[in-house]
Amino acid sequence: MPGQSDLRQTQRLSPLYAALLDCFGDAAVRDLLWLLSSPGLLNPGAANIPQAMHEITPEQESRIVDWLYATEAQPAPLHAWLAASPQKRLGHYAEQLLAFFLSEGTVGRLIAANLPLRRANQTLGECDFLLETHDGRRLHWELAVKCYLYVDEPDPSASPQVPGTGDDGAARPGAYASLACYVGPNLADRFDLKLARMIEHQLPLSARPEFRALVAGGPWQAELFLCGWLFYPLAPRRQSACRISALLNPQHMRGWWASVSDWQRWQPTLGAQAWVVLPRLEWMAQRRFEAPAPLEVNSLGGTPLGGTPLGEPLLDSAAMLARLEAHFSPAAGAIAAQAELEPNMTAPIPPFAGATASSAVNLRADSPGAPETKSNPKPAGPWLIAGLKRRGDMWVECTRGFVVDEDWFARARVYAASRQPGKASQA
Repeated sequence: MPGQSDLRQTQRLSPLYAALLDCFGDAAVRDLLWLLSSPGLLNPGAANIPQAMHEITPEQESRIVDWLYATEAQPAPLHAWLAASPQKRLGHYAEQLLAFFLSEGTVGRLIAANLPLRRANQTLGECDFLLETHDGRRLHWELAVKCYLYVDEPDPSASPQVPGTGDDGAARPGAYASLACYVGPNLADRFDLKLARMIEHQLPLSARPEFRALVAGGPWQAELFLCGWLFYPLAPRRQSACRISALLNPQHMRGWWASVSDWQRWQPTLGAQAWVVLPRLEWMAQRRFEAPAPLEVNSLGGTPLGGTPLGEPLLDSAAMLARLEAHFSPAAGAIAAQAELEPNMTAPIPPFAGATASSAVNLRADSPGAPETKSNPKPAGPWLIAGLKRRGDMWVECTRGFVVDEDWFARARVYAASRQPGKASQA
């Protein structure tokens, strides 16, 4: 079971990632480092699932490290690559980063990216990456970057867990039932469903006859490129229910989740000196921000410390609590619901200390079985926030977690037990 030390991100990291974590300042390069070397979510030996980047040689590792340092020294081509096609989804941003890395030829030759596979007028799927390594192997990589929150075992009276779905969406048993308790923050995604879809549908695409007719050569070795974070309850009373699946990498990246009241009670145990809301594209690597020297945390009095590159203010705990309470207030939920009904409307939010324009973005949460009306809006969606410590002239992330509304846990347990929770969504 994850304890408080785990929730402070003192988990064992992969040797390469741990050694280089503080060596890069450019945010995109840090995300690349995380993508290429952070601990994967799955235990390589538990499920016999082929995984990308799992068995790299010392020579390959050395080439990757040298390339990262060179990119840090001259990041303009990477920035231009990202700016050419701005993304909103975390998964698409990760694909951009990996495509840039592969296009540089560090591990081999990129043959194709996002290759659609069709039969007649029907799209069967899309192969994320095809590459040929320097030693002649032909690889098919399927990439996913996911964040899931752990909820304890559902009530015995609830519907039984069914961890996988077929291509037609019909629920059926699978080998990943122990991952059904990991749900997406918006309750539109579940780990067991996503993994079943990738293994049973996405990876076999390169073995289909339609693929062989489209791409010359082969055979192709299909591998899963799965990275992400798993979040466990911050409240000790819920931590006791956590059971870590043998399918998971024991070293996986982890954080916490909490209701506003639980965060208020337990956040002092996390050791943070300042807090920031993380926009979706900052969900990968731990964050670092420059800290103007004159500012002192203990003199803030609820005012922002300054801005991050994407405009979010750094807040002390009192100011962050005020912001969370405003975000999860019934009025904020009603405004978010109205904005969804009128998508062209720019929705204001209740004021809080250090508000910025970027704070108007709301991540929405689904409430299974509850119709949405103006009088019964969906709750405001979870926020991922990071706790920071001052280190010299930098603010460095020391902990992260999702803050959810007070009723999220009850809805999440229902979703984890649902027979037909819907297809796994993209991040």
